[in-house]
Amino acid sequence: MNLTSQIANRLRKQTRRLFLPSPDFDNAETVHRMRVASRRLRAGLRFFGVRCPPELRRLGHVLGAVRALDVHRALLRDAPQRCPVLERRFAQERRRRVAELQRLYRAMNPVVWQQRPVDAHRVLERLRQTMEKRLRQFEKKESRAAFHRLRIAVKKYRYGLEIAGATKPVKPLKRLQELMGACHDVETLLKELPPGALREHFEKEHKRRWAAVRKLLDDRRHWVKKVKWDHD
Repeated sequence: MNLTSQIANRLRKQTRRLFLPSPDFDNAETVHRMRVASRRLRAGLRFFGVRCPPELRRLGHVLGAVRALDVHRALLRDAPQRCPVLERRFAQERRRRVAELQRLYRAMNPVVWQQRPVDAHRVLERLRQTMEKRLRQFEKKESRAAFHRLRIAVKKYRYGLEIAGATKPVKPLKRLQELMGACHDVETLLKELPPGALREHFEKEHKRRWAAVRKLLDDRRHWVKKVKWDHD
């Protein structure tokens, strides 16, 4: 099977994972899996030169919002102090977002695309170059905006590698993306917390997670490297 067919098969697999017959949006793990499928689907469409449909982009955005609320609620549950007011607000916001998600889901049709020969090497190299550019920008000025742009570039490259069937550097890149995402989760939660012991707890947690990110960013040889393929 050639590379184009392999990518097309992976796209169909992600389509099935995203468009479930009757998804349980109350289940956090279901939402997480669907969100990952939407990311991989969008990454795969890029190989065929297909612009992401606005409705798919919106669906991914709302899935991300629900997932963020699930993560924040889990962080609060595991914290040494509770914050009932914020926990109730997150629960209410999740119900509102799930209602929106259900409306979007009912109105959507599975994504279709025209299968044609693709230059996966070119697509991935462009994504890798963007990631390296964002890394240089971040190293020049370590701002939140630069961190966010780098995190997005890492995410796009990681999912592009996975959908294309590359074997390296997927593992270290996945680790980097997960660490950056974990750091971002706490950073966004801190915006909601008032001064006090709970906020101090998460400020310390943010520093711990950031140290792990910083270590992997500094050791770039593990994740900025030549792509290797399953079929090479």
